Amino acid sequence: MRSIVILVGTLLSSSVFAADTKSFDPPSAAVCVDSEVKSANTTALNGNVWVVDKIKLATWALNNYAISREPEDWAASHPNGAAFPGVPPRVEVIADENFCKGKTNPSGRFDCKSDDKNAIDQARLGLLSWLGGPAKEFDNSGIPAGRQEEFFSDPTLQIKCIGVTDTTKPPPPAGTFVHLRVRGSTDVLRYDQKSPEFKSVPNASLAINRDDVNNKTTIKVVGVIGYQVFNTSDTSNSFEVVPYFGINRNVSSAARKGTTTTANTRDIGLSIDASHVTRGDKTTDAYVDNVFLVRPDYLSDLQHHSHILSLNVSYTPIVTKLINFYFPIIPGKEHFASIMPLFDVRLDSGHYQDCGSLQPHQCFNYTRLGSQFGFAITSDNENLPFNLSVTDTRLAGLTKRSRDIDYLKAVLSYALNKDKSVALDLGFSDGRREDTAIEEKLWSLSLGVKY
Repeated sequence: MRSIVILVGTLLSSSVFAADTKSFDPPSAAVCVDSEVKSANTTALNGNVWVVDKIKLATWALNNYAISREPEDWAASHPNGAAFPGVPPRVEVIADENFCKGKTNPSGRFDCKSDDKNAIDQARLGLLSWLGGPAKEFDNSGIPAGRQEEFFSDPTLQIKCIGVTDTTKPPPPAGTFVHLRVRGSTDVLRYDQKSPEFKSVPNASLAINRDDVNNKTTIKVVGVIGYQVFNTSDTSNSFEVVPYFGINRNVSSAARKGTTTTANTRDIGLSIDASHVTRGDKTTDAYVDNVFLVRPDYLSDLQHHSHILSLNVSYTPIVTKLINFYFPIIPGKEHFASIMPLFDVRLDSGHYQDCGSLQPHQCFNYTRLGSQFGFAITSDNENLPFNLSVTDTRLAGLTKRSRDIDYLKAVLSYALNKDKSVALDLGFSDGRREDTAIEEKLWSLSLGVKY
């Protein structure tokens, strides 16, 4: 999983770099490793010294220059013909000066979108300048003049990290808003903003309807806000902890008729997820990742004055180009649309601490087992920024009084900004909600936000 940094400044224009272009100044905490570890694309040096890991450097460059995942995903699915055989796809994107010249150069690899091409060009120029000159926190003397282009392909070319030894670890990255999560569901708090799956993450939504004829106002708010307090990851394993607060409120107020409540819940909880790659690793074009999520949750239903303490566990397999992974709907058409089949296995167990106004048959403690499945489609055409997500959650009660869950949800989104973090959402839901088992059937048009 890539480390994420706040994206600031402006992107390159199509022909001239802007005056306030990003500087190439990677922090040692993001790119240095102990040379004795002998990580990928790093040759151990004599003595206990820290050196720049080339995969981490390429990862930092992709993030710092706001380069999308599309070039790397394409490189991963087209390994033959690479100018730098054997290097990971993200390294190839930065290292190969002809990578984005798929239509204009016989040695070109991929027809990058204009924004990605400009950002990659800027990143490469910054990299070459950084390799050739003095750099804060780094010793570039191991890169002979005129050999900067060979840095990624020659494992003997190394950059030492100044002042970092086996007893002086790189300082942890400074905290930023990258740890913040704003979503429409607790199931997707694990995805960071730069992961491909982020495109399918449901938005937190706000809808306000005013009916002047009947003097009626309806306010609907659905969302989850979380903050990552712990995260560790490499190319094969990850572990993350995100505490969160959620709200689902749909209340109408009409003059002389009082208030009508469709849903009004609040919940707090902890999203704990761990993943382990059992085939390949995340820098290759084919891998199998296994994601396990444990989520203790305390929900207050303000409509019925009931309270539920629950434990929710799920397993999500990620198989490249098959399941829980985006791939082009039409092979070879990277600028059309991508689809991601969705599937997980989940177990929910809940205990009602207070039934409130619920009927006795509505508040039995429960244990349910089943799955959420469906698909997500995202447009890869910048001019048609649509997303469609359809899921069906089906859980069978394992105890005599546990009610079954069958909850269908579909959302069509039209993005209002470039990174698709703000959108207009047309949504439909039908069935018993997974968290309360209360029947719901709603259409909605809302403003959606995710981060």
